[in-house]
Amino acid sequence: MIVNGRSFESLTSELRDGRVVVHGWGRWPENSCLAGQAMKCFVDQFDTQEEADAVYPQATPSHPMMQEQNTFDHLPDTPDY
Repeated sequence: MIVNGRSFESLTSELRDGRVVVHGWGRWPENSCLAGQAMKCFVDQFDTQEEADAVYPQATPSHPMMQEQNTFDHLPDTPDY
């Protein structure tokens, strides 16, 4: 789906500091150290869940503990320099 000119696989909404925050989800590109892993991008925020649902009805309510987490296990333990 396209939101604000950006392409996302899905949208989620979550309560953060008393506000509802909508995030777009995709995958990091090949040239990133996180290539292929989940990319979470801020999209918008609202005072209530109802306001968020009115603008982004396709956003699934979520919580950070339920979301995919990135890892760095694929990177070598040696320094870059």
